[in-house]
Amino acid sequence: MERYQPDPGFGLSQEQVAARVRQGLHNGDSGIKTKTEGQIIRENVFTFFNLLNFALALAVILVGSPRSALFMGVIFSNILIGSFQGIRAKRTIDKLSLISAPRATVLRAGEKSTVAVEDVVLDDVLLLSSGNQICADATVVDGECEVNESLITGESDPVVKQKGDSLLSGSFVVSGSCAAQVDHVGADNYAQKIAGDAGYIKKRNSEIMDSIDFIVKIIGFAILPIGGLLFWKQYFVLHDTFQNSVVSTAAAMVGMIPEGLVLLISLAFAVSVIKLSARKTLVQDMYCIET
Repeated sequence: MERYQPDPGFGLSQEQVAARVRQGLHNGDSGIKTKTEGQIIRENVFTFFNLLNFALALAVILVGSPRSALFMGVIFSNILIGSFQGIRAKRTIDKLSLISAPRATVLRAGEKSTVAVEDVVLDDVLLLSSGNQICADATVVDGECEVNESLITGESDPVVKQKGDSLLSGSFVVSGSCAAQVDHVGADNYAQKIAGDAGYIKKRNSEIMDSIDFIVKIIGFAILPIGGLLFWKQYFVLHDTFQNSVVSTAAAMVGMIPEGLVLLISLAFAVSVIKLSARKTLVQDMYCIET
């Protein structure tokens, strides 16, 4: 990729700016990409545990005994708790941004102009002065300033920046003024990489939930033949009605599934999330609580 070397007193020409826009080398939409709310809900609905209970509920409803499906209240509670926390975390992450300044001052074709941060292109010459936030990684090409990088690096003392020094996006100019050539835009900016890391979620490794999932799967596969035997005994041996046979079989199978344990764990995690939220801590996945 060809890099322009604009004159600090002239900046990019309009043709060069247009070329950068065509190449997609502008700040553009560099927001953090997270799961959609639909994906979060589907992940909480379509689990083996839920599908097993949905099947039992459907069976008793089809034989005309909807009251016997009240055990689904536990399942819906689990779904609501998991979905609410997941969507809440997603919306918080979507709002996460280290760049708060909506506009930037640039020098183009020898004229100073104010543009939206999204319209800043690679190799643009930024004009920075006291109070300005740096919207893109850049290199000082003229002037001198002091920069507060505490939001980015944690360094509390202002750092002096002279010609040739690098400026990190997300930091603030606290004194002086300078012209700086943009080195990175969009997702390549240092601030955006930090925000992106905050939105990254590794595959969960929860001993508690892995154990529960394992138990539910073992029980789930085991109760299928047991349920078949119970129905056979109730309907063919004891000659009970089809409705009563289905309802009694479903009731016995539901009793074998540790629904209360799953709900108890979800509630414990939810309470932990609420307590951490009160301390300004974002929990992306409830199951990270145990670690």
